Amino acid sequence: MAAKTNAEKQAALRAERKAEGQIPVKIWITPELAERLRAKFSGVRGGIDYRAALEAAVKELGENAC
Repeated sequence: MAAKTNAEKQAALRAERKAEGQIPVKIWITPELAERLRAKFSGVRGGIDYRAALEAAVKELGENAC
């Protein structure tokens, strides 16, 4: 069996996440906000852990805010 291409792996991940009921979130942010998020929620390869940032924001708002 041939190895999967990167595109095939990504398609499988998208299908798996969709089956789990996850929702993709896409945003545009300023460079300043990106630096603040990167400082507090650093991700892999110098990126931003957006999931951790969103979870922290929701937790800060409290359960009744949603």
